[in-house]
Amino acid sequence: MVSVLILGIGFIGFNVGCTLRREGYKVYGISIDENDRLKMKRNEIIPIICDVSDESKWVNLVETEIDIVIESISSRNPETPIIVLNYLKRLKQIKGDGLTIIFTNASFSFGDNENLIDEKSNSRLDSNDWKIVKEIEDTYRKMGAIVIIPTMIYGLNCSYCSYYFECINQSFINNKNNNNNHSIKTYGNSKKYPNGFYQGFIHIFDLCKFYLLAIKNASKIRGEIFIANSYTERVDDLLKSIYHYHFKSIDENNNNNNNNNNNNNNNKNNNLKKPTVSIEYVEAPESDLFLTGMQFNQRLSFKKAEMLLGYHPTQPSFIDSIEIYYQSWKESNDSNLSDYIISKIPK
Repeated sequence: MVSVLILGIGFIGFNVGCTLRREGYKVYGISIDENDRLKMKRNEIIPIICDVSDESKWVNLVETEIDIVIESISSRNPETPIIVLNYLKRLKQIKGDGLTIIFTNASFSFGDNENLIDEKSNSRLDSNDWKIVKEIEDTYRKMGAIVIIPTMIYGLNCSYCSYYFECINQSFINNKNNNNNHSIKTYGNSKKYPNGFYQGFIHIFDLCKFYLLAIKNASKIRGEIFIANSYTERVDDLLKSIYHYHFKSIDENNNNNNNNNNNNNNNKNNNLKKPTVSIEYVEAPESDLFLTGMQFNQRLSFKKAEMLLGYHPTQPSFIDSIEIYYQSWKESNDSNLSDYIISKIPK
């Protein structure tokens, strides 16, 4: 049985781990959160609860048993990715081709770009934080590691894509006394992109399949970088799609309540009048990397993954099945993520 160690059991790491376990891999997962222990056990992932920078908890395991390491950490300590890189560099020297490493980066690192972005694009961000990430990525590639760069991930609890749902929730609060015009605030640059801007999206199930394809083709793609994307959506269209579904849900709920109250004896039309919807762009603070990234214009190509991995998306786009993704997000009950996202959206 091929053994995999996932460094970081977050949204990506956990779901990739579950996918690999279903495919017959033996999966270990590292998390600093004790609450993840039971979650991993329930999904047949062997838990290691520790700070990933503590080599005594996992480095020997990699030397003796692990065939594949997936780095998907999201540590608040900026030194942690460098510490982990140095551990893996040493382990790669020991095990050579007997160890496959996959490094996970973020599409925000490509920055704002009016042109089509592919793996050869040099439009990486100039900030010190992203320069360090790019240096780490380059080091991994020199080691023969595979680099996967996911775009915005939707599906299940929607991870950071829940930002868009929370924007709509906040817009209903902001516009509760305005029945004619409904303004949705989001981060963006209206001067640079007066007709809206674009971002890439990939469903978490498709992303898991992407990692699986990379593992199965590992011997052929060492040192390669792949953009993991499925669809490019105009953010204005996405927000309006969520709004219309949210509005429809409220309207149907009101009608059901009215019908119950009237015992079906009153046939009066109680449908809400749909207001005019507009998008209001707010400039993101430069100090916040997440919010800055949310206003990037990014149209990303996944042609390389199609050609070398045989990747094709299987899940409907974010907009095409918004009602499914909205309900899944709504019932996910991830209070920690929700509190973080709510603190970020423009009021």
